[in-house]
Amino acid sequence: MTAGQRTGISTVTLLLTAVAIFVFGLNGYAPLVAVVGGVWWGVFVPMLLAGGTMSVAPARMIRWREGAITQRGYQTRIGSWFSKRLGTDGPRPWESAVARHRVRTLGMLQVVVGLGVGVLLLLLRS
Repeated sequence: MTAGQRTGISTVTLLLTAVAIFVFGLNGYAPLVAVVGGVWWGVFVPMLLAGGTMSVAPARMIRWREGAITQRGYQTRIGSWFSKRLGTDGPRPWESAVARHRVRTLGMLQVVVGLGVGVLLLLLRS
């Protein structure tokens, strides 16, 4: 991911967060719930995109992750830890059926939990 792409994603996330906080506030939510809910729904869109991509194209996400963790310092240690847990370490992990299944499951779990927490925040109207 290039610096421009990271900047674009960060900008869109920040704008979505601001709009969501504003909408929560206008709809009578308590200030704390409006801020937490706004931040959650602002971050949810990139989280949904990542989880959806992991669910639909796990091999592509494994390849992307392999490239991402080899380019940075501390992220290499964290990425290696997750790689061992998901079984996506070793040579050409995107060809492993077990690794693809685990990444696909993690993506679906990410989408379900994200939607679940988002719906719970919507139900917290004061």
